[in-house]
Amino acid sequence: MPPVDPFQGNRPLDQNQLEAFAKQVLSSLDSKSQNPSLLDLNEVTDWLFAEVMYDGEFSQETAIDFLKETGVSSSEIIDVCIPEAARRAGQMWVDDEASFATVTFASSRLYALCKALSDNWDMRPRHTGQPTILVAIAPGEQHMIGSVVMTSQLRRMGCSVQLIAGAKQKEVLSCIRRGRFDAALISCAGTQALDNAVRLITRIRSEINRPPRLVVGGAVEKQVKLTSAGTGADITTSNFEVALAGLANAKDRAGPLAAQ
Repeated sequence: MPPVDPFQGNRPLDQNQLEAFAKQVLSSLDSKSQNPSLLDLNEVTDWLFAEVMYDGEFSQETAIDFLKETGVSSSEIIDVCIPEAARRAGQMWVDDEASFATVTFASSRLYALCKALSDNWDMRPRHTGQPTILVAIAPGEQHMIGSVVMTSQLRRMGCSVQLIAGAKQKEVLSCIRRGRFDAALISCAGTQALDNAVRLITRIRSEINRPPRLVVGGAVEKQVKLTSAGTGADITTSNFEVALAGLANAKDRAGPLAAQ
């Protein structure tokens, strides 16, 4: 039996402990807040974590303005700070230090920041030599930050990537027909989403004459062993190099398919 998803259910919020932690972090950064360019990567992560976990008003615009002034690149914020802040939030839930609701709000804020800092999708002409990729977050999947991070990384590699979050099967099929994608990467963090992903792959194969390369991966690999035979995918992996090997002129670069 796979381990229980730590984000399922609800636990009481230790509000005093959370507020004390947030105040401690913000206080330690206060002397540098007037000049955020002095902040290093770890301090930006500390600030970001405290900001999204704070049980009060949150302004995405203000947060983005501050982050842009730190001198830390958007790519580093997306690749390092946001995933680490999400990991800390999840760990606080596991340790009974934050409620499911608080962690959900924090994750939503991080997801929105990640999308705002990412490059916009551009369907580049296929003659550029880079793959055109569909990233589909499996229906029913609630953990989406890793897929947005992955999408940003792929775009920076020169790939043309479209992201669909929690799309219905019909929407994914329509997108594949229109987009002529080289690969469809389906991200799953839990077993429930994996079941939905398998059903989606089955339908793609039955209704699309020449489907793109179908890849399944994500944090679900920590719970179950993924196989092509069991999922219907061409490849089961959480590694860029394996997922994109042989597609157009995809660069050799390893990275998480959907790190959580």
